Amino acid sequence: MKISDMKSLLIIISLLISLQIIAQKSVGSPEELKALMKTKTLVVITDSQLSEYNVEIKEAVKKSWKLTEYHDSLKTKQYLQRVNH
Repeated sequence: MKISDMKSLLIIISLLISLQIIAQKSVGSPEELKALMKTKTLVVITDSQLSEYNVEIKEAVKKSWKLTEYHDSLKTKQYLQRVNH
């Protein structure tokens, strides 16, 4: 491997590492996390009773969502009414 190739490789690796460091997000302050834990997550389902999405999202939330309480049967119209008030 040539010196110029090694320098190029080193530059690319350095850029990738620096991008990864920049991409890290903060999770919030302790106060923000405490406020988040008091919220209720709204899971919006479709209006179609035959929708596979409705079944899948309800199962996924029931199985995996442990962070906050949740309401998993909110239809689109109900959600829009809640957020517009």
